[in-house]
Amino acid sequence: TYNCSGAANTVGFVLNVVVPFIDNANESIRAAAALSCMKLVLSVITDNKKEAHGDTKSSATFGRGLAKLEGKTSAARVVNDAASSNEKLIMQVVERVLITAISDVSANVRLQIVKEFSLQPIFDQYLIMDDNINTVILMTQDERLKSRRYGYITLGRLAHKIPNQIIPS
Repeated sequence: TYNCSGAANTVGFVLNVVVPFIDNANESIRAAAALSCMKLVLSVITDNKKEAHGDTKSSATFGRGLAKLEGKTSAARVVNDAASSNEKLIMQVVERVLITAISDVSANVRLQIVKEFSLQPIFDQYLIMDDNINTVILMTQDERLKSRRYGYITLGRLAHKIPNQIIPS
């Protein structure tokens, strides 16, 4: 069994167990793996946002509060290092799913992934990174019209956040 308690463990599970199925020969397994990665990471991102806003009382939130109250920078550093490590893992998963969104041999798999990105603005913080924004732009050049449509929806949403990278002068 795999211990999935905590964000780092969940993202580690996704990277070690779910992501390898993205390379499966079966189209439906690849699609299910990519969508599962997105849903699991989505839940981690949502939980992280709840912790940051104080909606839940986790040990990480307690550690941050304790560090602020007592002025202990080492406790804050440990919490920030864990959060930074977790963000890097999430970024790896998002990048892997994005690559699949533009390179999978099946138009159906690409469509499902691009559609999911268009419906989930919570991924925008990862999509606006330099390498990822170029991949999102490539999603608009898919052979399937529906995939292009969802790519443009995602790109349009990102244009409000980083217009200078999407619509250069």
